[in-house]
Amino acid sequence: MHAGIFWEAQDIARIAKHSGVPVVVRTEHLPFLSDDPGHRTQYAKAMRHVDQLICVSNQARDSFVDVGIASERIAVIRNGVRVITGPEDRTVLRSTLGFDPDSRIVLTVARYTEQKDHRTLLDAIPTVLEREPRARFLWVGTGPLEKVMIDAVHRQGLDRYVMFLGQRDDVPELMAVADLFALPSRFEGLPLAVIEAMAAGLPVVATRVCGTTEAVRHRLTGLLVDPSQPITLGSALVEVLTKPEWAKQLGERGRVRAKRCFSADRMARQTLALYDNVLSRSRAAMPARKRVNNRTVQFIRVAR
Repeated sequence: MHAGIFWEAQDIARIAKHSGVPVVVRTEHLPFLSDDPGHRTQYAKAMRHVDQLICVSNQARDSFVDVGIASERIAVIRNGVRVITGPEDRTVLRSTLGFDPDSRIVLTVARYTEQKDHRTLLDAIPTVLEREPRARFLWVGTGPLEKVMIDAVHRQGLDRYVMFLGQRDDVPELMAVADLFALPSRFEGLPLAVIEAMAAGLPVVATRVCGTTEAVRHRLTGLLVDPSQPITLGSALVEVLTKPEWAKQLGERGRVRAKRCFSADRMARQTLALYDNVLSRSRAAMPARKRVNNRTVQFIRVAR
């Protein structure tokens, strides 16, 4: 099972085990995000039915260890992406989107939620435009706060600088025409959008939060800033936008890092190896007969 956040799908493991499923693996895509003792107790109870927990970053794993999950029950398998190259000629799509050839495009791909914090990015835009008036902001995604952000952009008179593209199926192409990728999240597990941007050779400006700091190397593949700090975020965006040669170096180093550390093939191999290991442990520990709900069930080992 895959959980977007710790409280999701907590009953599935119990139901699966009571139905006779011998092995349950759960992947957490975000860190544990609650200080509520009740939440911790409830999660620990649900985890009794889980044989193996997977976290997508080391920092996410540490958050589950902090709430009492034994470290040996947790494996870290970092997210991975497939590299999909966009067009070499950027001018056509830029023109279609209405951008001048010399525009400096800042791309953000994220749901409109409190987590992704478009508000801080919006508040950083005046700082950016003051020093780089060619900057344009391309926002891709949907979500519950989309209309709120559209209204906020209009109220601040920034309609000509921010373009809302909604849900798109050509993100690799958009990454190919952008100059910079920005993600101002308040928290993450290991954001796929950041890894995809790195794989596309884009320099990344993002927040110093769980997972993102394991992907982006500060001042080597991008810049990291504290969350909810629009002035600091704006200054970082300006620094990358106004130094195109350095930005290109950041992007190339990011591309190499994404290929080496965050490939989809690596993720698949590690996941398959973990499944094999967990199944082997289960077979070794499985008794010939097991009593479940006062009924005797015969388990038969099947050769692979």
